[in-house]
Amino acid sequence: MPFNSLKNKTQIMVPISEKSAQFESIVLALFFYKTLTESKLYNIESQNTFANWLDMGVNFDVSNVRDSIHALFRLNDSLDNEANRNIFHTIQTSLNQLADTSMAQTAKLRKMIWIIKDIPSNTTIDNVISEYVKYSKEG
Repeated sequence: MPFNSLKNKTQIMVPISEKSAQFESIVLALFFYKTLTESKLYNIESQNTFANWLDMGVNFDVSNVRDSIHALFRLNDSLDNEANRNIFHTIQTSLNQLADTSMAQTAKLRKMIWIIKDIPSNTTIDNVISEYVKYSKEG
């Protein structure tokens, strides 16, 4: 799934509010990161994979997401372009606005990743948010 698909989706979203735009950006970026790490197409250290975030359980922290994004770019020069930097800049900014403290950000992210793990990797970008809502209601 190319980054351009995610970029195009985030550009055409019509958010109800600023908060929903931040939420959608984080969900889409986390889902994309999940599919990216599952694809094994890029050099990603095991501690920086989406699966490892799940394995960490209560030890997961918002800093794991930030560190993983930085490591992804550090290890994969081919990803270092404006479109990709914009996507991950969006998630960094949205993480800061997700909650006031690192602890609150971590709590929200932990819930998000546990829902996102159930969304099939072949889900189209257009359907990720609706799948997220569906799985969040089931869980």
